[in-house]
Amino acid sequence: MDFSIIVQQKVSSIGVARSASLPLKLFLALVLGSLSGISFLGRVAIAKPVQSSALSAEQKLDRMFSSDIRTTLNSCVKQGGVNLAAGADRDGSIICGNGWHKSPVKFTTYVNTLTDFETAGVLLGFQAGVKSSPNYKPELLTAFMNSFETSGKLRQAVQGFVTIAVVKPGLLPKDSTQSASFLTDRILQRSRPFLQNSTKFENLLGMPDEYGVIAENFCAAPGMSTTQAKKLAPNLDSVQMFAICFQESGLADAVTQEVGRSNRAKR
Repeated sequence: MDFSIIVQQKVSSIGVARSASLPLKLFLALVLGSLSGISFLGRVAIAKPVQSSALSAEQKLDRMFSSDIRTTLNSCVKQGGVNLAAGADRDGSIICGNGWHKSPVKFTTYVNTLTDFETAGVLLGFQAGVKSSPNYKPELLTAFMNSFETSGKLRQAVQGFVTIAVVKPGLLPKDSTQSASFLTDRILQRSRPFLQNSTKFENLLGMPDEYGVIAENFCAAPGMSTTQAKKLAPNLDSVQMFAICFQESGLADAVTQEVGRSNRAKR
């Protein structure tokens, strides 16, 4: 599928979400997160050149991370996705959607890796969205998020993101709403410390020296585990590490440009 078509599909989903009164801040998060999930799996075929920045970003992201992380994120993609609702097998491993039980990937490892990977996409997209608004003030973030979550709209937005970014590409079984709900809860849990703390939210990508060391050693192949990367940047958590990789790939900038181009075309 053409990358530009995928972007347009996600932008068109923005219009649908807008009718449900979801703020623009989360629209970009859904776009960024869905593109990051789909392109990482290598399930998107570029049929023709599109905007060079978008193409370059996708290619860079496809080449990032250690082989272990890539293997974990691609678990069960040919066996119906990972059945999160089933929990861990007796040996602690994941169970695939078609019932396959012989994966070497542990359930806890898969859940933590996928959750952090997708949470990073949501947060980075959300950050790009709110910072593009001239009315954004860090001190207003907590009050806004509390209202947004109380109304149930935050969960609604993240649930939609999970459907686009995780279920449709085949990471989770398409007929398992329980698996999607399980991941939605995990993403919300991992996102809250950032979305309810303006200082942590503003520091999503860490300090310049932390950004550099993670980009060079964790993001770039051959990469390393989050545990190893933690020794290089002890003040960052794994969500921030994945967010740095998304930022380093240029995907956030490419999506922002594409959304802006689409909006201008509709005027």
